[in-house]
Amino acid sequence: MQYQTYLEQLVVGNAVSKIAVLNDDFVGRPFDAFMQIYRHVHDGAPEPDAVCIDDCDFWDDVLERIESEARLDLTFICGVFDLAKEGICQSAIDGTLDSDMNQLDMVAMVELGALSKSSNPI
Repeated sequence: MQYQTYLEQLVVGNAVSKIAVLNDDFVGRPFDAFMQIYRHVHDGAPEPDAVCIDDCDFWDDVLERIESEARLDLTFICGVFDLAKEGICQSAIDGTLDSDMNQLDMVAMVELGALSKSSNPI
């Protein structure tokens, strides 16, 4: 993961929040806390003070746990996006897609996409 897109930063920050307690200065900024850990492991920066983690002794293990969790979350979210896209395409094909994209019900699009995929297996 390159951590360049907002989505990548979101899933990494979410992973940090799942396994660590953020210090007061980093509450609401979990990606910044992650970058402290990343720089410590990869660049030899000072030991991170942004997070507290009880069950891990080595920062490279912490980094691997965060990255692994983030990869799983990213895969899941991209799967949901694919279902939404499928639902939007199906609605466009059958003429039920609302022309006002502000009114687009993304949850309904995901559901429609899931139904479409299950009825049209690859």
